[in-house]
Amino acid sequence: MLEAESTLHPVRLSTHKVEGYFEAAFDEDGFLDLSVAPKGHLEIYVEDLKSSTALIERVLEEQVDVRRFPKIKADVVELQAQVGAESYSASGDITFHGVTKRLKDD
Repeated sequence: MLEAESTLHPVRLSTHKVEGYFEAAFDEDGFLDLSVAPKGHLEIYVEDLKSSTALIERVLEEQVDVRRFPKIKADVVELQAQVGAESYSASGDITFHGVTKRLKDD
């Protein structure tokens, strides 16, 4: 599920087609071993994003230019263990509509 805000209302999109991988090492307790940098890549096909509103789907296809930019891509750049190592914060690069931005989850 992808969620965003427009100037008029929230936008919710979903897809059943996601491709990618996540590679990581784990310690003997089952936690991520961050001494070995994890790698991850994810791709979502824009044409497969669905909304409960046909208008939102049409606007998405027109605004994003699906023919030139058919995928949303994301790459893991860094993971950091939070207190107790039971959760992690992530930063990564996301490419949407030909523009790549760095995002960080705190």
